[in-house]
Amino acid sequence: MTNKFDFFLPTRIRFGVGRVNEIGDVVATYGTRCLLVTGPCVEPIKETYDRVKSILSKKGVDIVHFDGVVPNPTIESINEAIELAKQKRVDCVLGVGGGSAIDSAKLIALTYSRKKEIDWKHIFTTYTNPFLYYPSPKESLPLISLTTTSGTGSHVTQAAVVTNSSTDEKLTVFHPSNYPLESIVDPELIVTMPKRGTAATGFDVFAHALESYLGNRTNRITSLLSKIAIKTVFEYLPKVLDDLNNIEFRERMASADTLAGICLANGGATIPHPLSEIIGGICPRISHGECLVLVYPGFLRYAATNSGADKFDKLYKYVTGEQSGSAESNASAFVEKVLQFIKDINLWNSLKDYNVRESEYEKIMNNEILDHLPFAPKEVLQKILQEAYVRE
Repeated sequence: MTNKFDFFLPTRIRFGVGRVNEIGDVVATYGTRCLLVTGPCVEPIKETYDRVKSILSKKGVDIVHFDGVVPNPTIESINEAIELAKQKRVDCVLGVGGGSAIDSAKLIALTYSRKKEIDWKHIFTTYTNPFLYYPSPKESLPLISLTTTSGTGSHVTQAAVVTNSSTDEKLTVFHPSNYPLESIVDPELIVTMPKRGTAATGFDVFAHALESYLGNRTNRITSLLSKIAIKTVFEYLPKVLDDLNNIEFRERMASADTLAGICLANGGATIPHPLSEIIGGICPRISHGECLVLVYPGFLRYAATNSGADKFDKLYKYVTGEQSGSAESNASAFVEKVLQFIKDINLWNSLKDYNVRESEYEKIMNNEILDHLPFAPKEVLQKILQEAYVRE
């Protein structure tokens, strides 16, 4: 852990029950015509969208609603939203929902231009480093977010993921302007999340915290926040799954999500996230959190016998309070604890369980991205994916 480090968090976070009622004042600060970016208006989430619209209208904000966000957002859906924004000449963008909605809002705000088409090739080849500064495009729009899940951390990161349907690739665009100017986190809005989605997004929180903790950019701030988030997920995700309407449990998971997102933004991810993006690009029907769970057993076993052993030992002691045992035995115990946790939240599945065809599996195993990931040799990455195909 280095004594010299950078830590960046430009987003103002408004956290707590009832904070949704401030969305009108927040948006009105940035303009009078807002592009509201959401998924389809279906129950039970439609009630949240209607509530947000009512609050905005009372503050004199003109709403242009794009409800065409799809899971694993595509270039096509982003282009469609930008055309609508151009026609209506919006002043700002508000993303309401989970990672797909907020990531879509990020890309819309970042790439918006009334004068030119989006050069996606330039975007994908330029905005590739989460820790570099890139100037904001001249016409980019102010971005606000309102999260309705406890999982993606997108409301406090510089990353936005989009699928290139022509190549089956999920690509991440990193840019400082992807940090929302303001993010509202109101646990009241998260109770509509169903059990399966709660479990999958909750594991995403764990993955953000753990991977940033294991990376070589961890520091005193991110290390502490990661440990708090990990311990919170272990304790409260099972409780939430047993009582989906419990506001206190939802609030705990929302705080863990925010902390883990901050850690991810400053510490980065490691092996599981790029592997999960490969799976998600080829099999978009599998959610991001579920894709992560698929690769975690193989990843944990690899990390425990390599660079992660010492940190697994520290995490085990922090989470359990037990200070005895060798580093090796504690690292192994931590891995077993995570594997049991996956089973406890009913996500112990394989690629075969998700009906991944052999042709899709071959595309996953032979994806050219595996040749370029810096985290481990290609053979190691393929072994992790192989372990995900059939679960013991």
